[in-house]
Amino acid sequence: MTCRSLACYALATVLLLRTRPGHRLPRARAAVWSLVVLLVLGRALARNYSSDGIVGRWARLQGTWAQIQIDLDLAEALYGWVCVAAVGAVLAAHRSASLAGLVLLVPALFQPVAWLLSPASHDCSSTLGLVAWPHLIAGALALLAARLPGRGGPGTAPEPEPAQPHSP
Repeated sequence: MTCRSLACYALATVLLLRTRPGHRLPRARAAVWSLVVLLVLGRALARNYSSDGIVGRWARLQGTWAQIQIDLDLAEALYGWVCVAAVGAVLAAHRSASLAGLVLLVPALFQPVAWLLSPASHDCSSTLGLVAWPHLIAGALALLAARLPGRGGPGTAPEPEPAQPHSP
């Protein structure tokens, strides 16, 4: 395991531990972020436990492009993108959650962009086969979730609890 993956896991754990019950998300935003995490987790599990190529196609990249692809693939193998989605889910009520959506677009669009900018070839029936669709959908949903109405979030004061009658 690399230092980067350990740092990502540590950050996700710290952020999850820092959430407080007073910070509640509207149901729509919570549902969207749950779907984001499940999409990214599903792709990572399929990638790690499947050998029949259901995870997508690859461009035949070389040099620096190939090394970047190896790093992105390693991040998926070590559940790094799942950590990014988890961090976004924790920060869902905060404006910075959109950053997680943007980060999830990197593995989604790297293959078609690298193919377009390099002399690489691919064996897909179309260039759309190079897109990591679960990450693209997750990133788009994460960015759209920021537009949903919300309140509070990490760093804001928790909502006051309802008044409780005093017991004798």
